[in-house]
Amino acid sequence: MSIKLFIIFKFDEEHNYKCIKCLHVYDIFENKFNYGLRGSSYRKCPKCEKYSYAKYVRKN
Repeated sequence: MSIKLFIIFKFDEEHNYKCIKCLHVYDIFENKFNYGLRGSSYRKCPKCEKYSYAKYVRKN
């Protein structure tokens, strides 16, 4: 039972992405069709409109 709760809480956590090039923070819903790679993701930034790695940032 405790393992299931841990998995639910882990994947329910909301987060944003932060572009490494321009440091713009954006929501996951702005960028649905990009793919992720372990810990950081290769995504298209809505501000600079270029593909770059993005870090996960927690929502406040």
